[in-house]
Amino acid sequence: MLILVVGLPGTGKTFLAENLLSSHFSGFISISTDEIRRRYFGLSEHHYLDFNQEIYSQEKRNEIYNVINLMVDILLTQGFSIVVEGTYYTREKRDILLQTCHRLKHQYLIIKTSYPDELMEFRLKNREISDNDTSDARYHIYLALKERFESIEQPHITINTQQSITSCIEEVKNYYDKIQT
Repeated sequence: MLILVVGLPGTGKTFLAENLLSSHFSGFISISTDEIRRRYFGLSEHHYLDFNQEIYSQEKRNEIYNVINLMVDILLTQGFSIVVEGTYYTREKRDILLQTCHRLKHQYLIIKTSYPDELMEFRLKNREISDNDTSDARYHIYLALKERFESIEQPHITINTQQSITSCIEEVKNYYDKIQT
């Protein structure tokens, strides 16, 4: 099974994915676009760049997604279950993973994270100050991706991460149980 956690920067994708992995989906393997990007490009510190620059250019983003697509294909083929988290703001990038699931006859679950727009600038500035996050995205990146985020056509659940993590996990668990029947 593939669980795909998508959403704009700062909406709690990583936090939700980590908590899902430590609770209801503990046997799943975690793949994070931010972690793969850091490892792939050998980064040990933040790189605050504008949208579409250097390691965030379309070409470099495609490289990261290609690596993740290959990892997902190999892991699903071997029978592992996976949680993949990243922005995945285009249908094309999401569809490649879902086509792999269809081809290998694996189920998938899409979770979109959200957070109130009016609080996002403050949240992202706080994240920059605390510097304890793997993401390099800042508010101007959030705004750029918000304009570009393509709707999700497949069945999915949207989780507002402003609520408690316990409530978020419970919502995902209930949705997961519902689609299993």
